[in-house]
Amino acid sequence: MTVMSAGVSPYTGGVLQAMLLTSDTTADTEWTTKASLDLFTTMDEYVTSGPTHFRETLTNITPAYSGTRATFNFDDIVWTSLAASLSGRLPTHLLIYLKLSGAAIDPSLEDRIPVALLDAAFTPDGTTFTAIVPLFGLFGVETAP
Repeated sequence: MTVMSAGVSPYTGGVLQAMLLTSDTTADTEWTTKASLDLFTTMDEYVTSGPTHFRETLTNITPAYSGTRATFNFDDIVWTSLAASLSGRLPTHLLIYLKLSGAAIDPSLEDRIPVALLDAAFTPDGTTFTAIVPLFGLFGVETAP
């Protein structure tokens, strides 16, 4: 997997964000063939009344390098008062993406580069949901010496 954090990639001035996806997404089957979020056949983003999009900006992103290995870490991602969805579908994935500077306003998905897709199946009940990042970081990329 190529990691495209704003601090270690050719993309500058962007922010890393996360969104929840539900079971109808095609992101899991089209992951290796799409260069931006607007190209996925079906995103099926988790939304509640309003509709409210639950997109969170990652904070305290810390890239680290050791020889041919790169990792990056960030603070846990917290969604507060996460209620039931409009569709009745439950979250199944957590998508981390790079939102480039000057990207179209939400909820558009243009100018957003997929970075990581993680399994995240749970049942929202109106309480806080926290995606806890492992101590060693989320991503590890190693290149040949």
